[in-house]
Amino acid sequence: MEIDKSTRHAKIVGDFGEQLVCNWLSRSGWEVVLVDHTGIDLIAYHKQTGKRIGISNKNNRKRNLRRLYIKKEKEGQGKGITSL
Repeated sequence: MEIDKSTRHAKIVGDFGEQLVCNWLSRSGWEVVLVDHTGIDLIAYHKQTGKRIGISNKNNRKRNLRRLYIKKEKEGQGKGITSL
């Protein structure tokens, strides 16, 4: 049986994924803000460690897989991208 989805389904799923990540990070001691920037959806800051990360959240609705691309920037160590 085929289910008709809203034309905004992809946007709704993407927004839900971002909120889910915000919740998880916030409960783990991070300060989180949603941003509208190319390549970055969230910026998170951990007070105790001083770490700052930019996060691009990609939700794959067909396979029910979630991937987080975390753009790390550390002083003197350059930039790197991690997939979780």
